[in-house]
Amino acid sequence: AIVRAIPAVRYTLRADPEARPRVGVIAQDVRAVLPEAVHTREDGTGEPYLGVAYDALVPVLLAALQALDADVQRLTARLTALEGAA
Repeated sequence: AIVRAIPAVRYTLRADPEARPRVGVIAQDVRAVLPEAVHTREDGTGEPYLGVAYDALVPVLLAALQALDADVQRLTARLTALEGAA
């Protein structure tokens, strides 16, 4: 459920003079489901903004992959059994 609640987005930083496209997540989306992965930073002008600790997302993504793998294994076994019964 956590992974589904955090959409990947393409964006450019306003402060990037080259306006390079980036890929990431929105801190507010992450904060809603995984607040420990979000921190407050300053943008150099003294204004705070939210940032994402991407390393904190790795265990969540790993758990989602493990759950998907378990589903694939279960469905593969079921399909094999159904094909054998036909």
